[in-house]
Order: sequence, then C-alpha cells, then structure tokens
Amino acid sequence: MKKKFLLCFVVLFFVLNGIVHAKKQRQHKYATLVEAYTQQTIPGMRRTPRPPPVTHFIVVWENKQHPDAFFWRADTVLLSCNVVKVHKISDRAPKGPVWTEYYSENITMNNINKGDTLDVVPMKNIKGVLADGVSNVPDTTNTLLFEMSGKHGVELNWLHVDVITKKHDIAMP
Repeated sequence: MKKKFLLCFVVLFFVLNGIVHAKKQRQHKYATLVEAYTQQTIPGMRRTPRPPPVTHFIVVWENKQHPDAFFWRADTVLLSCNVVKVHKISDRAPKGPVWTEYYSENITMNNINKGDTLDVVPMKNIKGVLADGVSNVPDTTNTLLFEMSGKHGVELNWLHVDVITKKHDIAMP
C-alpha cells in the first residue's frame, strides 16, 4: 500500500513539475503581432508606374531587451526590415486623399523598450541577406524573424504570420 502511494506521489510530482516548467517556457514572449497588412500608394501623376504594395507588420515589443535586427522571410529570400515606432490614430477623421492609421516616429534599435509599438517594413529594394541558422529552421516561410544578443551569442526568434490583409490604397494628390 505504501509503495503504491509513494509511486503515485512521484508520478504526480513529475507531472506538476512538467506543467510548471512548460508555463515558465511560455512566458518568454518577445513580441505580439497586432496586425499584418499590405497597402499600395497610387501616384498622383498620370502615366507614372505604380510602386508595388508595401507590407507592414504592427508589433508590440514585449521584452526588456531590445532587438538587434528584424528580417522577413516570405517564400525564398530573407529581407532586412526598416523599423519605426508608431502610435495609433483613433480620434480624427480622414482628411484629404492621404490617410494612415498610425503616426510614426524614427527610432533606433537601441532605444526600443518594452511596450513600444513598432511598424516593421521589409525592404524589397535591398538585396536579400543571409542570417546564420535561418535556412536550418523548418517552416520559416511567412515569418518575421528578429535577432537579439543573448547570453550565448546571437539568438534568433520569430513570429509566424498567418494572415496578411490588404488595406485600402493611398491616393496621392
């Protein structure tokens, strides 16, 4: 009887320990994806070719440590990203032909703090870059990657993007 009780106690101990350890691992959240969208700017001059749509990732940074770089991997190539800090504009009506939902301000990677809302934009005109270990990560298509300097060198973390919506076009005057 005592052996059965002891065995049940040991099994229960390992199960609870595994649950606590899994919860601690889940708490390492680096960023939260608010929205992902593409938007195209229509030039005001006639016969001007339209630029391709621009992809935006609105992300809230959740870590105390700042990222070193952001990358976007769509299908084949890994693109560097431009990052700006944004604030949601919700209390004003659209005025004129140009309307954006976010007010942006320039920020350096060193000045990104926990709770900052960031607009991450892949730079398509820049030649694709190579990041160590990205090609070895399975299922990294449609993934926003970010590098951070960690205790054991450079760490690579990611957010998988399931849906990218298409927003209204911006018509220039």
